[in-house]
Amino acid sequence: MCGLDVTNQAMLTPDYLASLPALNRTGKMLHALFSHYRSGTMRTGVRMHDLCAIAWLVRPELFTVKPCFVAVETRGGLYRRDHRGGY
Repeated sequence: MCGLDVTNQAMLTPDYLASLPALNRTGKMLHALFSHYRSGTMRTGVRMHDLCAIAWLVRPELFTVKPCFVAVETRGGLYRRDHRGGY
């Protein structure tokens, strides 16, 4: 599990995003994709939450790891949405 305290730091900055189209065809494609990304904007930067897992696989030395308990709800018995949309 990689918390938001970590993944919020994994951000493509506006300057980096602006530089992508000039790199190559892949850069142009990434720029187009990130302009519609849900976790940020081209003006404020784009957070790369999911890519932190891949970064850990490729460069684990970038991370400090500690054992923790994580429970995963799979059946809806512990947490159910109430009629107002909350939990």
